[in-house]
Amino acid sequence: MKRAIIALTAAALILTGCSGYNEHYSATVLISSEGNNKAYQRFDKFNGTRVLDLNNSDKDKDTLYYTATLEEGSVTVYVDYDGEKRDLFTIEGGEEVDDSISGIDFHHVYVIIESDGTCEDGDFEFEIA
Repeated sequence: MKRAIIALTAAALILTGCSGYNEHYSATVLISSEGNNKAYQRFDKFNGTRVLDLNNSDKDKDTLYYTATLEEGSVTVYVDYDGEKRDLFTIEGGEEVDDSISGIDFHHVYVIIESDGTCEDGDFEFEIA
Protein backbone atom coordinates (compact mmCIF):
# COMPACT_ATOMS: atom_id res chain seq x y z
CA MET A 1 0.00 0.00 0.00
CA LYS A 2 2.79 2.40 0.92
CA ARG A 3 4.57 1.69 -2.38
CA ALA A 4 1.37 2.34 -4.33
CA ILE A 5 0.93 5.74 -2.68
CA ILE A 6 4.55 6.66 -3.39
CA ALA A 7 4.20 5.54 -7.01
CA LEU A 8 0.98 7.54 -7.47
CA THR A 9 2.57 10.63 -5.94
CA ALA A 10 5.63 10.30 -8.17
CA ALA A 11 3.44 9.84 -11.25
CA ALA A 12 1.41 12.93 -10.37
CA LEU A 13 4.58 15.01 -10.01
CA ILE A 14 5.96 13.75 -13.30
CA LEU A 15 2.72 14.41 -15.17
CA THR A 16 2.13 17.89 -13.75
CA GLY A 17 5.75 19.00 -13.55
CA CYS A 18 7.27 20.91 -10.67
CA SER A 19 6.55 24.45 -11.83
CA GLY A 20 3.17 24.63 -10.11
CA TYR A 21 1.52 25.81 -13.34
CA ASN A 22 -1.06 23.70 -15.13
CA GLU A 23 -1.10 23.39 -18.88
CA HIS A 24 -4.40 23.11 -20.70
CA TYR A 25 -4.59 23.83 -24.38
CA SER A 26 -5.77 22.77 -27.79
CA ALA A 27 -3.63 23.41 -30.84
CA THR A 28 -3.02 22.51 -34.44
CA VAL A 29 0.48 22.25 -35.86
CA LEU A 30 2.11 23.04 -32.49
CA ILE A 31 5.90 22.83 -32.59
CA SER A 32 7.84 23.56 -29.44
CA SER A 33 11.16 22.95 -27.80
CA GLU A 34 12.57 23.79 -24.40
CA GLY A 35 15.89 23.16 -22.77
CA ASN A 36 19.14 24.75 -21.76
CA ASN A 37 18.70 28.50 -22.03
CA LYS A 38 16.35 28.32 -25.06
CA ALA A 39 12.70 27.62 -25.77
CA TYR A 40 10.26 28.27 -28.56
CA GLN A 41 6.65 27.62 -29.51
CA ARG A 42 5.16 27.90 -32.99
CA PHE A 43 1.59 27.12 -33.94
CA ASP A 44 -1.05 27.39 -36.62
CA LYS A 45 -3.89 27.61 -34.05
CA PHE A 46 -3.61 27.72 -30.26
CA ASN A 47 -6.08 28.14 -27.40
CA GLY A 48 -5.13 27.77 -23.74
CA THR A 49 -2.08 27.87 -21.50
CA ARG A 50 1.36 26.37 -22.09
CA VAL A 51 4.42 26.44 -19.81
CA LEU A 52 7.98 26.42 -21.15
CA ASP A 53 10.86 25.62 -18.77
CA LEU A 54 14.21 27.18 -19.60
CA ASN A 55 17.06 25.65 -17.63
CA ASN A 56 19.57 28.42 -17.03
CA SER A 57 22.74 26.36 -16.97
CA ASP A 58 25.10 29.35 -16.69
CA LYS A 59 24.69 31.75 -13.76
CA ASP A 60 26.67 34.40 -15.67
CA LYS A 61 23.81 34.59 -18.17
CA ASP A 62 21.07 36.76 -16.69
CA THR A 63 19.19 38.36 -19.60
CA LEU A 64 16.06 36.87 -21.15
CA TYR A 65 15.72 37.83 -24.82
CA TYR A 66 12.39 37.22 -26.48
CA THR A 67 10.67 37.68 -29.83
CA ALA A 68 7.09 37.00 -30.85
CA THR A 69 4.78 37.39 -33.81
CA LEU A 70 1.06 36.69 -33.95
CA GLU A 71 -1.26 36.88 -36.94
CA GLU A 72 -4.64 36.79 -35.17
CA GLY A 73 -5.86 36.81 -31.57
CA SER A 74 -4.31 37.91 -28.29
CA VAL A 75 -1.67 36.27 -26.09
CA THR A 76 -0.25 37.34 -22.74
CA VAL A 77 3.15 35.95 -21.76
CA TYR A 78 4.27 35.74 -18.14
CA VAL A 79 7.62 34.86 -16.62
CA ASP A 80 8.43 33.22 -13.27
CA TYR A 81 11.98 32.78 -12.10
CA ASP A 82 11.64 33.24 -8.34
CA GLY A 83 8.17 31.92 -7.50
CA GLU A 84 6.32 35.07 -8.59
CA LYS A 85 4.39 35.18 -11.87
CA ARG A 86 5.00 38.50 -13.66
CA ASP A 87 3.62 40.01 -16.88
CA LEU A 88 6.26 39.88 -19.59
CA PHE A 89 4.26 41.14 -22.58
CA THR A 90 0.94 41.01 -24.40
CA ILE A 91 0.77 40.64 -28.15
CA GLU A 92 -2.24 41.23 -30.40
CA GLY A 93 -2.85 39.95 -33.92
CA GLY A 94 -0.61 41.63 -36.50
CA GLU A 95 1.99 42.74 -33.92
CA GLU A 96 5.63 41.82 -33.32
CA VAL A 97 7.62 41.88 -30.08
CA ASP A 98 11.41 41.99 -29.76
CA ASP A 99 12.73 42.83 -26.27
CA SER A 100 14.65 41.61 -23.22
CA ILE A 101 14.75 41.78 -19.43
CA SER A 102 17.77 41.46 -17.15
CA GLY A 103 18.25 40.01 -13.68
CA ILE A 104 17.26 36.43 -14.52
CA ASP A 105 19.90 34.68 -12.41
CA PHE A 106 17.90 31.62 -11.39
CA HIS A 107 18.24 28.00 -12.52
CA HIS A 108 14.63 27.49 -13.67
CA VAL A 109 12.84 30.16 -15.67
CA TYR A 110 9.22 29.41 -16.50
CA VAL A 111 7.57 31.17 -19.43
CA ILE A 112 3.78 30.93 -19.34
CA ILE A 113 1.96 31.53 -22.64
CA GLU A 114 -1.78 32.23 -22.20
CA SER A 115 -4.14 32.93 -25.08
CA ASP A 116 -7.36 34.91 -24.88
CA GLY A 117 -9.41 32.58 -27.06
CA THR A 118 -8.13 30.98 -30.24
CA CYS A 119 -5.04 32.55 -31.81
CA GLU A 120 -3.52 31.92 -35.22
CA ASP A 121 -0.02 31.78 -36.70
CA GLY A 122 2.13 32.43 -33.64
CA ASP A 123 5.89 32.26 -33.21
CA PHE A 124 7.40 32.78 -29.73
CA GLU A 125 11.13 32.46 -28.98
CA PHE A 126 13.01 32.87 -25.69
CA GLU A 127 16.71 32.69 -24.86
CA ILE A 128 18.76 33.37 -21.75
CA ALA A 129 22.14 34.85 -22.66
